[in-house]
Amino acid sequence: MAESLDGLPKGLPPTHTQTTRSLVDALTALHESLRRSVFVALDGRSGAGKSTLATVVAESCRSLGITVTVIAGDDFYAGGSAEL
Repeated sequence: MAESLDGLPKGLPPTHTQTTRSLVDALTALHESLRRSVFVALDGRSGAGKSTLATVVAESCRSLGITVTVIAGDDFYAGGSAEL
Protein backbone atom coordinates (compact mmCIF):
# COMPACT_ATOMS: atom_id res chain seq x y z
CA MET A 1 0.00 0.00 0.00
CA ALA A 2 1.35 3.44 -0.92
CA GLU A 3 2.07 6.03 1.76
CA SER A 4 0.62 9.53 1.93
CA LEU A 5 2.75 12.63 2.51
CA ASP A 6 2.47 12.30 6.30
CA GLY A 7 3.84 8.74 6.19
CA LEU A 8 0.50 7.03 6.80
CA PRO A 9 -0.75 4.34 4.44
CA LYS A 10 -3.27 5.91 2.07
CA GLY A 11 -6.87 5.28 3.01
CA LEU A 12 -6.18 4.45 6.67
CA PRO A 13 -7.07 6.81 9.51
CA PRO A 14 -4.28 7.93 11.87
CA THR A 15 -3.70 5.92 15.05
CA HIS A 16 -4.61 7.33 18.46
CA THR A 17 -0.92 7.94 19.12
CA GLN A 18 -0.50 9.90 15.88
CA THR A 19 -3.67 11.91 16.52
CA THR A 20 -2.65 12.65 20.09
CA ARG A 21 0.90 13.65 19.14
CA SER A 22 -0.35 16.03 16.44
CA LEU A 23 -2.95 17.57 18.76
CA VAL A 24 -0.53 17.97 21.67
CA ASP A 25 2.09 19.55 19.38
CA ALA A 26 -0.48 22.03 18.05
CA LEU A 27 -1.82 22.84 21.54
CA THR A 28 1.67 23.30 22.94
CA ALA A 29 2.61 25.68 20.13
CA LEU A 30 -0.64 27.63 20.56
CA HIS A 31 -0.24 27.80 24.34
CA GLU A 32 3.33 29.07 24.02
CA SER A 33 2.49 31.66 21.37
CA LEU A 34 -0.57 33.04 23.19
CA ARG A 35 0.94 32.80 26.67
CA ARG A 36 -2.52 32.23 28.10
CA SER A 37 -5.11 29.51 28.53
CA VAL A 38 -6.40 27.54 25.57
CA PHE A 39 -9.92 26.05 25.49
CA VAL A 40 -10.42 22.82 23.58
CA ALA A 41 -13.80 21.18 22.96
CA LEU A 42 -14.30 17.66 21.65
CA ASP A 43 -17.53 16.72 19.93
CA GLY A 44 -18.83 13.39 18.72
CA ARG A 45 -21.30 10.58 19.14
CA SER A 46 -21.55 8.43 22.25
CA GLY A 47 -18.74 5.90 22.38
CA ALA A 48 -16.61 7.74 19.81
CA GLY A 49 -13.68 8.08 22.24
CA LYS A 50 -13.98 11.73 23.29
CA SER A 51 -13.24 11.05 26.96
CA THR A 52 -10.38 8.71 26.09
CA LEU A 53 -8.83 11.27 23.74
CA ALA A 54 -9.29 14.05 26.32
CA THR A 55 -7.58 11.94 28.99
CA VAL A 56 -4.62 11.01 26.79
CA VAL A 57 -4.13 14.57 25.53
CA ALA A 58 -4.41 15.95 29.08
CA GLU A 59 -1.81 13.48 30.38
CA SER A 60 0.52 14.31 27.49
CA CYS A 61 0.19 18.05 28.11
CA ARG A 62 0.72 17.59 31.85
CA SER A 63 3.92 15.64 31.14
CA LEU A 64 5.14 18.78 29.34
CA GLY A 65 4.38 20.96 32.37
CA ILE A 66 1.12 22.40 31.07
CA THR A 67 -1.71 22.74 33.60
CA VAL A 68 -4.84 21.00 32.30
CA THR A 69 -8.43 20.78 33.52
CA VAL A 70 -10.79 18.30 31.87
CA ILE A 71 -14.50 19.05 32.20
CA ALA A 72 -16.91 16.40 30.97
CA GLY A 73 -20.03 17.71 29.24
CA ASP A 74 -22.04 14.94 30.89
CA ASP A 75 -21.61 16.80 34.17
CA PHE A 76 -23.62 19.76 32.88
CA TYR A 77 -27.02 18.35 32.04
CA ALA A 78 -29.57 16.25 33.86
CA GLY A 79 -29.47 12.58 33.10
CA GLY A 80 -25.71 12.18 32.93
CA SER A 81 -24.79 10.48 29.67
CA ALA A 82 -28.34 10.33 28.27
CA GLU A 83 -28.60 11.12 24.59
CA LEU A 84 -30.02 14.55 23.79
